[in-house]
Amino acid sequence: MDQSIYWVWLENLKGLHKKDKMALIAKFGKPSSVYYKGRLVEGKSMAVVGTRKCSADGYYYTLSATRKLISEGVCINSGLAIGVDEHAHIEAIKKDGKTQAFVAHGLDFCYPRNHKWMMKKIAERGAVISPFAAETRPMRHRFVQRNELMATMSDEVLVIEASKKSGALITAGFAKKLSKKVWSIRGPEDSLRCEGNNRLIDEGAGAFDVERSFWKGPETELLNALRIAPMSTETLSKLSGMSYNILDIILYDLETHHWLNFKGDGKWHYNGW
Repeated sequence: MDQSIYWVWLENLKGLHKKDKMALIAKFGKPSSVYYKGRLVEGKSMAVVGTRKCSADGYYYTLSATRKLISEGVCINSGLAIGVDEHAHIEAIKKDGKTQAFVAHGLDFCYPRNHKWMMKKIAERGAVISPFAAETRPMRHRFVQRNELMATMSDEVLVIEASKKSGALITAGFAKKLSKKVWSIRGPEDSLRCEGNNRLIDEGAGAFDVERSFWKGPETELLNALRIAPMSTETLSKLSGMSYNILDIILYDLETHHWLNFKGDGKWHYNGW
């Protein structure tokens, strides 16, 4: 697969509304260009974004939303970062869908470095896009510019999981300024992990419909207990009435599926909303 770096003048970007082109030119100046590897995707796209510290809820909601969008022929745009971004890209690749990554550095570089393989795969079925020329390295302020470009080149934005200070809210804010539809997923009002989600919906964002039933049976009982407070295996056995053998199997399964973390305090910690 050709991994060459290409560029296009902002005003010549295909598939963008005139107002979006004007917004990009106002931000980056004229003449200015977008750099990319692969082939820019035409047709409907949605930015799927969220926290780098992805919870189990965030992980499964990302998979569910990405599958739904891919089945509708929507291109998944995201930021190549760890967390929600990587889960969205990987699921799009697994489902043979279209995906584009927006990065905060030149395309002769990859951040994070261990996502080089993903960057290559994305360029094979979509594009890796940057507002920055080669030899430009990632810096904090450049991620804001990356987010603005992604919001502008996406038809809509879906925020999967965001705390009140998440960078995903910046992407959503840019989209709102351009009168683009913003979506999010409502979570428990007492969860700090999805405080940004709930605020977006309270301020007018659409509530994105996703599958919410991940577990049934004894798993639900354990997760509800651990959501209140971390507990040891011994405490969970007494609370649930399960034998250690059965409990160990269930806890291992929940840990494998990202719902629990066993930490140095000897207790199981809930990793959801």
